[in-house]
Amino acid sequence: MNIFDYGDYKKWVIDKVKSYPNKGRGQYSRIAEHLNASPTIVTQVFVGDRQLTPEQALLLSDFFALPKLESRFLILLVNFARAGSHLYQEKLKEEIEEMRTQSREIRNRVQQDVKLNDEAKAILYSNWYYLAIWSLTAIKGFENLEAIAERLDLNKTQTREALDFLIKFSLVKVNDKGELTVGPTLIHLEAKSPQIPRHHQNWRLQAFQRYEKPDPNDAFYTAPITLSKEDAIKLRDQTLKFIASTVDFVKDSPSEELYCFCIDWFKI
Repeated sequence: MNIFDYGDYKKWVIDKVKSYPNKGRGQYSRIAEHLNASPTIVTQVFVGDRQLTPEQALLLSDFFALPKLESRFLILLVNFARAGSHLYQEKLKEEIEEMRTQSREIRNRVQQDVKLNDEAKAILYSNWYYLAIWSLTAIKGFENLEAIAERLDLNKTQTREALDFLIKFSLVKVNDKGELTVGPTLIHLEAKSPQIPRHHQNWRLQAFQRYEKPDPNDAFYTAPITLSKEDAIKLRDQTLKFIASTVDFVKDSPSEELYCFCIDWFKI
């Protein structure tokens, strides 16, 4: 849910918590802990007349890992709810509408040509979870930060920073409902790119961790072998043909699960 569609921060929090797995069971206790407040006070806020303080609004923004503009909007809504005079409410209402307009302008600013410069590529391939988050947004059920962070076992701050980067370069988009959707579904990294070693290392390290606790659907194969020079070339060519065939195969396959496909073939 898009916070800019709300005029009441309590309603937004309630709807957001309900969107979590198991309808957000246990989330209010986590919110209370993050706000350094008792569960009773949090209950009085979201089912009663009590209001958050501006300081608690900032902590709540951090709990949900909101980007800067959404964080500022949440604090505005809290201040509006706390306003003690009609004049102050009117002033805050103007700021709320201005920020809503600003959010629409940002959302509608579509980058026409997605080209990553060297600096952007260095960030994208700096850690495995950038590509993992980008890929997950193609799968139903991962339209929000919380679901992605839980699936990849990342903290919300890491996830938010990565999403901000992916959205900036249109690799991930945000629809009118505030849901995350995947942008371009294929990125090619040149064979001579300085990011290639890091890219391979990132995902091999993930594979190393899976060796200890493999899933029944995983498949790992390692076999030092001897064969003729001619057959070694044939096997390499067959492998490259297979890789090329998987590109078309995967392109037409519905996005339902996230897997990592690694192949190593090298002379010892």
